[in-house]
Amino acid sequence: VSMPKKFCKYAIGKKKQPVASHLLYPQFLDDTKESEREMGLAFGLSLLSDCTEVWVFKEYGGISEGMSREIAKAKEWNKTLKAYVPLPGVGNRVFDADFLTEDEFYKKLVREH
Repeated sequence: VSMPKKFCKYAIGKKKQPVASHLLYPQFLDDTKESEREMGLAFGLSLLSDCTEVWVFKEYGGISEGMSREIAKAKEWNKTLKAYVPLPGVGNRVFDADFLTEDEFYKKLVREH
């Protein structure tokens, strides 16, 4: 959970208000129970509907099923998508995304760097 908190702090530093439902709902919903997990995901999408931008933070791993759902909804709702990844030796990198496959994601990073 420490990385999501750092990502929220990063967004605040950029004068943005972060919405991190995956930090909120697991505090009182049981993610191992399918009905409660689905409820948390639905609540997260409800929050997402009010956002103007969706930032996807990815720390050396795959995009989760919940993140995939949020990305799909953000695209459906014509939200601005931004992808974030840390680059070794360079620091943080944020770029506009039209959401790419994981392979395309890294190729784009290499081209922009």
